[in-house]
Amino acid sequence: MSPGRLRSDFIFKTFYLSIFLFLLFTGKKEKNYFDTIAINDVKLAKAVPGEWRYSREEKFQTFEDFQKRKIKYPQ
Repeated sequence: MSPGRLRSDFIFKTFYLSIFLFLLFTGKKEKNYFDTIAINDVKLAKAVPGEWRYSREEKFQTFEDFQKRKIKYPQ
């Protein structure tokens, strides 16, 4: 075998090994939607005068409250 042939074989084997390792270690992990978006849950800072939240009180709503709500549709 010529040195050029050995070098190209090495390059191809390295390439395929890199692709294999990439696919192996970046496989899809089982996460549900809520685990994925949990990083968006940030605590809001205290409201200051001039903000909508400063002059209004809101009742905290849990997911169970959301599911129990009665939807009103237009007639």
